[in-house]
Amino acid sequence: EREIERERERERMIKDDGRNLSLALICSLLSIIVVGTVTGVRDGKALVNSEGCTTEACCKNACALQGYCCLYDYQVSSNHLFSCLQACTMRLVGDSEADVEALCTTSSDECVFYHPILGRMDKCQSCSDSTGPPNCLYGVTDNSACLYGASVGGQGGGSPPPPPPSSSTCTDLECCTRECGRAGYCCNVDYHLASNRLFSCYEGCAMRVVGDARAQVDGLCVGNTDCVYVHPILGRMDKCLECSDSTNTGNCVYGITDTSACLYGSALGDGGGGGNPTPPPVSPSPPPSSGTPAELVYPTSFFWNMRKRDAVSSGGNSWYTGVFNMLNEGYPLQGLQFGLAGTWMVPYPLSYDDCACNPSGDFGCCNPCTYFQTIEGGPGYWGNELATQEAKWRIGGATACYQYFVSGSMFYLNPGYTPHMNPLDCDMMNFIVVSNRVIANPDGFTVAGTGGALGIAWVVTGIGRHNSTDDRNWMTLALDSTNFAGPVGYVPAEVWKRRAEGWESESRYFHDFTNSDGVYHQEIAFEWNSVPSYATSTAYKTPSYTVPVTDGRAPLAASPMSYNRSDTYDQVEVVLETGENNDANIMSQGTPEDCTVGDSDAEYLVGDSVKVSMGSLSTSKEQGECVWSILPNNLTCRDGYTGDCQLPRYFNAQTRQPMDEAQAPQELVSAQFTERKEDPSYAYDAYNYEPAGGCRDTPGPASETVYCIETSSPSWVAFRWYKFVDQPALQVSHLSDAERDYIQARIENLHRGTEQISQWIKPGVADAMGQATLDESQFVTPPDGMEVGYVPIPLYEGYDRPSFCDEF
Repeated sequence: EREIERERERERMIKDDGRNLSLALICSLLSIIVVGTVTGVRDGKALVNSEGCTTEACCKNACALQGYCCLYDYQVSSNHLFSCLQACTMRLVGDSEADVEALCTTSSDECVFYHPILGRMDKCQSCSDSTGPPNCLYGVTDNSACLYGASVGGQGGGSPPPPPPSSSTCTDLECCTRECGRAGYCCNVDYHLASNRLFSCYEGCAMRVVGDARAQVDGLCVGNTDCVYVHPILGRMDKCLECSDSTNTGNCVYGITDTSACLYGSALGDGGGGGNPTPPPVSPSPPPSSGTPAELVYPTSFFWNMRKRDAVSSGGNSWYTGVFNMLNEGYPLQGLQFGLAGTWMVPYPLSYDDCACNPSGDFGCCNPCTYFQTIEGGPGYWGNELATQEAKWRIGGATACYQYFVSGSMFYLNPGYTPHMNPLDCDMMNFIVVSNRVIANPDGFTVAGTGGALGIAWVVTGIGRHNSTDDRNWMTLALDSTNFAGPVGYVPAEVWKRRAEGWESESRYFHDFTNSDGVYHQEIAFEWNSVPSYATSTAYKTPSYTVPVTDGRAPLAASPMSYNRSDTYDQVEVVLETGENNDANIMSQGTPEDCTVGDSDAEYLVGDSVKVSMGSLSTSKEQGECVWSILPNNLTCRDGYTGDCQLPRYFNAQTRQPMDEAQAPQELVSAQFTERKEDPSYAYDAYNYEPAGGCRDTPGPASETVYCIETSSPSWVAFRWYKFVDQPALQVSHLSDAERDYIQARIENLHRGTEQISQWIKPGVADAMGQATLDESQFVTPPDGMEVGYVPIPLYEGYDRPSFCDEF
């Protein structure tokens, strides 16, 4: 259901982008008709008139007709390159063609260029109008865009922003909002609100009214691009929000268009502090009580996305994800489900000879297809887990277009139906345990303390080979934490051979994870699937969330890497064949995956289409690796702060700004989210409920002793030790005696050649995030005589201590 909703949301976005692009092209053609007909050609490219473009609209039109992008804002470009629009706009305000061409062709790693008239130009952002090849592959492709813009722009005589007033004229805020409006600027309703990471005319004027020097305000206008700025008198100014008075015309296209708005306001205001500089209160005044009970609402699902680019590899991928207890309500919540930073991987190539999914199913034909098979997941909170306040990391994946799932050794991640969690049938089990040091708890891995960065890798190895000629890919899971690192298990090939019901024969021979050319690694994202809020007519309330902040930011994910098969499969084979440690060479040649550096608003839905901001999401490159963080919308957590940071939870319904609990309506403050209670019958249970097919007891465990541990989540886990080839999930492979001997010997070598800390994943920049420490209860020591070749298999996880435990 989550994936279906995710696909529908993508389709809506694609349709919206298509409509916007169509409207843009129509407007471009109409503008050409209005401005003038094509009368000249320079280097084979049409110009609007013989003198070149004399308006920004003309620049946008001309660039669009050549297939160039990054046309919504001349301050935004990508890939360290100037856009066509930026070059054309520089020509508009008087730069010579030669000067602009020199900028176009000068190679520079700088992300920001300051133009003496146009101000800041960012060249490392993502462009929302990227259309794909040939002239817009992942944004600006090469310097031809800039060179074309330089050629099409007419020097001088254009229409630069309106000139600032000849003298400072405003000495109060009422004058600021009035005069900014008369000049055609927007975001004049509230000086706390602006957009596009730019100060508004009103904000520039307000800072001057309360005494700031013009040079100081001008510097902020062109140099500050943070989402939030805190003024010592005026207080918080949010620059990544929507303005209710946007007109989408002139100086107000999609909100604030460029730095000219702020510069105009700076010139407009009286910097002497005379007149009436007293500002309104920094925070909105307390809203009146609505007089009605707070309403519980569940908005549609939404995402926070890292600006990571998709990547293809032959050997798989790794990344680090922040695992921390974000929910801080004091108890588990009913109906809450969201994932912290997770990701999606699929077989590559994406195209098939026919429909990958049953055309009459949920995903339709699906070709190219990212739903045929997936490996996915991350830490989070789920409605189908045991009630807990702790975020858990779970094994996840799907095959046959989400008809069958990858979830763990003996269970699907859905405890508690009928009413106990019956284990999977033997022929539907989907994960083979290889570690003899850590238990793959059915409900997920828990992290100790305040959390940290957990390293995760899904890589191609030969760990599941049935014989010496078996060359299939075996998708293998490895983790990295402070107290455990190394392989955990793998997905048996039989899982990936399952096909969509009613479409088996048509898709039987399609490539899958076992024989594909590579692995396609998609985005890293938060998935807010089911998050309740309370609403009144004057304010909103969210659950209580905290994030661990270091030096003013909370890292969410880092270091996505791609690997060649020679770096994973070949190096792991050394251990499997010899029993010798090869940690130094396994996954040692990874390639950092690319990302687009920049910030975006951490938008959070408190109602359908009602957005508030939890802070600013930042994607950066550090030591050549990508890092994704949130800068919380909480002033006490900035400027080097380290510790747990409370995200805002009360918001003014009119301004959408955070508010203190003391300002919120009493009926909202007193509204309590429903607690999810523990139900003793809600458990994963393969001890009392035998899997269909007999694989639990045949061949059976190496010992009948049942070992029990208590996790911090809290829960109890019961397990037995099995010889590797006798574990229940491996019986899905129906191995011959020779195959059993072959794979058993290789796993015994793996145990000899690995330790509890076997550093397959190399942390890189993720070290600075502070690595996660797994809950110590998940670690085990093999019993005497079972040091190599035996693995712990959980048979039970639930709230209550089992009565059948033999040892603890």
